[in-house]
Amino acid sequence: RLDVDQPLGALGIIVPFGVTGYVVSSSATGFLLARKGVGWLLTWSTALSAAGLAVLGLADAFWVVLACVFLAGLTSGAIDTALNAYAASRFSARHITWMHAFYCVGAMAGPAAFVVLLSAGVSWRWAYAGLAVAQGLLAVAFGLTAKRWVHTPADRERQKGERPSLRVLWPSLATYGL
Repeated sequence: RLDVDQPLGALGIIVPFGVTGYVVSSSATGFLLARKGVGWLLTWSTALSAAGLAVLGLADAFWVVLACVFLAGLTSGAIDTALNAYAASRFSARHITWMHAFYCVGAMAGPAAFVVLLSAGVSWRWAYAGLAVAQGLLAVAFGLTAKRWVHTPADRERQKGERPSLRVLWPSLATYGL
């Protein structure tokens, strides 16, 4: 907050930017998956995430931080939704539970690792640079395996007719904002 000359209360402004990006992209992921596929979506979302993390690590203005947080929301919403859709069509509930359990491990370990790095005197900017490199490597891995991330013809045929009505979606969207 000091590097971008903001009071502590500015954190309250950051969260809605990330949540808005997440909601927008997770809502559009079905459309993108139907047209481009899981491999393409994972590759480009992860690459954009890496770029956003790199820019965030270099940010010297608060508006840049807000733009990067919005981009992080966009990319994480797309990645989460794409992986969940892919896993739901391919794996058992047991495997999906393990996938979410390991997501929780990462969600717990990531902030702890940041605290350890900051306590050791590493700048927050270098921590974000490290994350950008890791995301960049992951984007390359997704890119190299993108053609393997396909749904079977039966999955595609089943999904063609699936279009939830707005009447069904509005209660979900309303409770998501709570």
